[in-house]
Amino acid sequence: MILLAVNQDYLKEKKLAKAWFEEITQATSGCLNLKKNYFVSLAFIDQKKIKMLNNKYRLKNQVTDVLAFSYQETDQEAPDRTYLGEIFICYPQAEKQALEHRQPVEEEIKTLLIHGLLHLFGHDHATEADHRKMKKLEDKIRKINLN
Repeated sequence: MILLAVNQDYLKEKKLAKAWFEEITQATSGCLNLKKNYFVSLAFIDQKKIKMLNNKYRLKNQVTDVLAFSYQETDQEAPDRTYLGEIFICYPQAEKQALEHRQPVEEEIKTLLIHGLLHLFGHDHATEADHRKMKKLEDKIRKINLN
């Protein structure tokens, strides 16, 4: 199971329901056949902050939609729980992409969250084959989570 702590301070009045996030993490957990608990932190941020993080940690001085930082630390008091990492979603970029894809911003956020979670579990899209495999898995998870 994926336990998600969400910081929606940036969203102000646009906050999403906790149950909505839980549906996404449950679908991801089920699709990945997870056997233990993973703790993930999610924060919504602006273009300036995501650009700074992207530049500092990936040496790309540009705005991106989602960043995932993996930690893989086991909780010493609860060995069945692993602190997996952090996901940052740039909300203004998600809004922009939602318009481009002609879909609600919630659908774009769902895609970005799933994408970030898959990165934390070791999936990547460095090659075309990896990209196809990751995209297929993202689509499978999105279909499980119909809301």
